[in-house]
Amino acid sequence: MRYLAFLALFLVLLAACQPVMPATEMRTTSPEPMPPSVSAEPSAPAPDGEPALTAGFKPTGKLLVDATTQYIEYNQADFDAARAAGKIVYLEFWAAWCPFCQRLEPLIRESIANLDDPGVVAFRVNYDNSADLQKKYNVIYQHTHIVLKTDGSVSWKSLDTNWNDELFRSEIQKAKGG
Repeated sequence: MRYLAFLALFLVLLAACQPVMPATEMRTTSPEPMPPSVSAEPSAPAPDGEPALTAGFKPTGKLLVDATTQYIEYNQADFDAARAAGKIVYLEFWAAWCPFCQRLEPLIRESIANLDDPGVVAFRVNYDNSADLQKKYNVIYQHTHIVLKTDGSVSWKSLDTNWNDELFRSEIQKAKGG
């Protein structure tokens, strides 16, 4: 009887994390780099004593972590501005109803807060409201993590449901060319 209860719980959790997009719509090729739509200089030392944190990029959206590496609720204007400013971009797709996303959220926030890199901007992307972005980066699961190079190409994409801070930092360095 316990086995059946465990199996039922497992199936419910598994069903909650299934893709929304039918398999016939999945892309199999890497997305093309998206040209920045906002013109700005790449990150550089800040002029006139302005903190390096805001050099070349000043978000207007909701900050989830306001540290040297900012974590922002995704919005197109900030995404475009970060890209135009020459930032490495981390996209965390999540859904409020996803148990994996709920478990990973505090770990991701901590990693971003401790990254201490003004050349990186992180965005939390609401899976339920991001069909265009999902299609662009071939995202079929809500617990998808993506690192974009400064040219907009995908450097790293993961569906891992366990967070590894060392791997995250390593993938950020790879995106920088290191």
